[in-house]
Amino acid sequence: MVAFRMSVISLAAVVHLTTSTTDFLNKLHTLEPSRDNPLESVAGAPGHSASQLRKDMPEAIGNAFISLASTKDSALATHSVPVVKCPSDGNGKTVTNGSRSDKYVSRADAGQCNHATGMWWSDTVAPAFKYKYEVVSQLMGLRSGYRVLDWGAGCGHNLDVVAREHGFEGIAIDLIASNAVWADQNLHNLKAFCAADGVKLPFPANSFDAVLSNAALYHVPTKKAQCGIMRKQILHILRPGGCAWFGWLGSHDAHGDELVSPEAWSSSDCLGGTDAVVYAVNEIEFFGVSEYNDENSYSLFVCKSGHTSPGAFVNASGSVEA
Repeated sequence: MVAFRMSVISLAAVVHLTTSTTDFLNKLHTLEPSRDNPLESVAGAPGHSASQLRKDMPEAIGNAFISLASTKDSALATHSVPVVKCPSDGNGKTVTNGSRSDKYVSRADAGQCNHATGMWWSDTVAPAFKYKYEVVSQLMGLRSGYRVLDWGAGCGHNLDVVAREHGFEGIAIDLIASNAVWADQNLHNLKAFCAADGVKLPFPANSFDAVLSNAALYHVPTKKAQCGIMRKQILHILRPGGCAWFGWLGSHDAHGDELVSPEAWSSSDCLGGTDAVVYAVNEIEFFGVSEYNDENSYSLFVCKSGHTSPGAFVNASGSVEA
C-alpha cells in the first residue's frame, strides 16, 4: 500500500504489563485469526471475466498481453536475471507523509495484516481487490516461470494468492518494514518480500516479466514524480515485452497533486515519449467493480516494447511483428 519514502520517523515505546494484563493478552492471543493468508477465505467480487475484458480492450494492449502470455517455456526475465534478491541493507523504513502514511503505520501496528482488510480501512473491499489481482493475472497470462513484482504490496495478501494460483515467482515490496516481517512469517507463496523504497527500486534492469500494484502509486505527490517512477523505475525493471498494472488511481482518496488524470499518462512529458503501450481505463466500466464502488478510480496498463518469443517483436502500437 505504501511504497515511497518522504521522511523517517523514529518510534520508541516501553510498555509495562501487569501480571493480570499479560494473562489477558495470552488468552486473547488464542482468539487471533489463523497465521496464514486471511484473504484465502474471501470470495472474489463478481466482476467481468478475463475473456470479456479481452473483447473490450483496445487491440494494441490486447496484443501486448498476448505477446507476454506467449513467451516460450519460461519468462525472459528469469533468463537474463536468474536471481533477484532484496537489498541487503533493508532500506525500507517506517515513514511518515503526514496522516497519509501515519494511518498505514497505525494499521500495521494494530495487526491488520492478520485480517483480509490488510492496510485498507474497511474489509468490504477485500472481494474487489482479490478479483482485480486474479483477473489481471489471467489477462497477462502469468504462470510458472514468470517473475512478478507487487509494488506497494501492503501485507502481501494479494500477490501471495495469485502466486499460488498461477505458480509464478512473486516478489513484493512495501516501505513499511513490519509488513515485510509479517509476510515472511505468515505467507507461504512468495519468493521474497522486501522492505524497499519504490521510488528507487533495488532491482536490475529487465528482471521482471510483470508488475502489479493497487492503490499505491497515487500516494506519490505530483504527476511529474509518478510519471518518473513509471519511466525510470517500472520500465527499467520490466523485461522487453513485460507489462505493468497500476490500479485504483484517481480515486476519492487521492487529493490535490496526487491526482493524475487518465489522459496524462499518454502525454509527451509522461509515457507518450517512451516506446511503450499505454492504456488507462475507468475501473467500474472495465472490471464492473472497484473498491468502495469508486466511480472515479481507474487502472493503468503499461507494456514495454521489445522481443518476446523467438522471432516476434511487439512495438509501441501493440502489433506483433515477425
